[in-house]
Amino acid sequence: MTSARITNRPAKARPSTLRQEQMQENRYEIQQERDGSWTVLDTLTGLPAASDGRDLTKLDQNDARDIADVLNEDALCHRDSPLV
Repeated sequence: MTSARITNRPAKARPSTLRQEQMQENRYEIQQERDGSWTVLDTLTGLPAASDGRDLTKLDQNDARDIADVLNEDALCHRDSPLV
């Protein structure tokens, strides 16, 4: 009979739980517009996020998601983003 190894390390969160936690902490979200394009929104202001003076609007879904992911990662790490 083998015994389970006991460690003091916290259990890793399941991917679905991890994703839910990330979703609750995201400052930037994407929103589809009436014309089918996508916008990256800053949830703190309710306005489109901007980069280099340009609103992050009229994007395709993949680009909007990629940009929002980078912005959220930078925000969670408390570092300045090169995008904003």
